[in-house]
Amino acid sequence: MAGRSRGSGIFSWMVITKFFIDKARYRAGDDEGNRIVVEVDYDGGSYEIMEEERVGARMEDLKKKMGEAAADMLARKHRVNLSDRLKV
Repeated sequence: MAGRSRGSGIFSWMVITKFFIDKARYRAGDDEGNRIVVEVDYDGGSYEIMEEERVGARMEDLKKKMGEAAADMLARKHRVNLSDRLKV
């Protein structure tokens, strides 16, 4: 396994069996300069969109589009155990 260590010392026997995304924060903006923050709670299955900077007239379009993206991310990663994908 070039480039990867399997570990050494007292933790060389450890196998990670659970790895979940709890919460994540994303920033998004559009070509008018509007900026928002999207907080996704993967464990709780919810998201919140907060305005960071309102400049153009299309803020609601940006929030709607990012709401759709957040809902899609939740559908794919809500309470999904990612331990089999760890490369440590």
